Amino acid sequence: MKSCTGVLNSTGQMAWDFVHALENLTLRHDLRYLTLVQWANILPAKGLLRHSRVWCSACYKEWQRNQRIVYEPLLWSFSVVSICQQHQRKLSSICPFCQHELSPLSWHSQPGYCSKCHCWLGDEDTISVQEIDSGELKWQAWVIKNVGELLAYTSHLSDVPVRGQVARALAACISQTTQGNITEFARKLGLLKSAVWQWQSSKALPQLLVILKICYALEISLLEFLFDPEILGTGKPTIKAVQNSSPKFQHHPVQFDTPKVQKSLEDVLLEEPPPSMESVAKRFKISARSMRRRFPQLCTAISNRYLKHREKLREAKIEQSCAEVRQIAIKLYNKGIDPTRNYISGHLSKPAYFREPSVSAALTSLRKELGLEES
Repeated sequence: MKSCTGVLNSTGQMAWDFVHALENLTLRHDLRYLTLVQWANILPAKGLLRHSRVWCSACYKEWQRNQRIVYEPLLWSFSVVSICQQHQRKLSSICPFCQHELSPLSWHSQPGYCSKCHCWLGDEDTISVQEIDSGELKWQAWVIKNVGELLAYTSHLSDVPVRGQVARALAACISQTTQGNITEFARKLGLLKSAVWQWQSSKALPQLLVILKICYALEISLLEFLFDPEILGTGKPTIKAVQNSSPKFQHHPVQFDTPKVQKSLEDVLLEEPPPSMESVAKRFKISARSMRRRFPQLCTAISNRYLKHREKLREAKIEQSCAEVRQIAIKLYNKGIDPTRNYISGHLSKPAYFREPSVSAALTSLRKELGLEES
């Protein structure tokens, strides 16, 4: 069952209750701006936020290296955001160590770490960087800019936007682009006429993705659409072709050459280092789900082999960290410096490994050997 903790960032009643409780407990009145509750009358909860965490390993690594606070930007929670614009890579959603999706909030949640296996997610060596189509990159850059502006504007709202605001904005756009012809407007944007009619008559709210596509097609920003739709009247209103508004991800049926695919999967079991099932699927240009459905035993064997390989690498890194801790501690001790955990962390190449019991135990054992702690 998918976690429902993501709704705490959303626009519903649970988010309001959570924010009010925290504001009462902390005596602060600005925590609501860390969520989307202010936009409840504008953005429907459906399709707004993800049900699981995503992250950019490069961001985590950079923040740790520069000793900055590691956190999870609210921007990453939006379903419409799929890349990190700064590093131009897709956001990760599967822990590379335990292969699990992560809930937005769980008992052991900590920014930058897997809540299942507690491994550091800022290790870029574990992430396979996917190429991003130029069209998708352009669309995502525009989406991130506009959603980011919306979030930044939240704290400047003097009043909570009213529900009819989207309807009025949409009506103004239809009036200025197609002289009020809803059918023509819907046709040009590839939308259902009945849906557009419901939106502009305030009987329903369009999802954020729909609003963004409309804004992109009309070449106006999201904030202009919501608060100044008359901006269309400043120039000749046009509607960009809907096929250019965002990349298409059409999934065509795959014709399986069963014997050939089976032989290829059997060959994968002999590869070194063992590849993940996801990388194999991309290589064959077949969805991992389809292959698992047709070849469950082979796919399970490939996944298990990869997980064992990852575990061996992890154990090797932990062993390396233990040796590094001892080396640093002895060097500090010889200089007359007490080799405390905090002091060593500043010299350790990967301080996150101090969270591993065996690494912490290596320092404790050495300190006992040096007579700095009682046995």
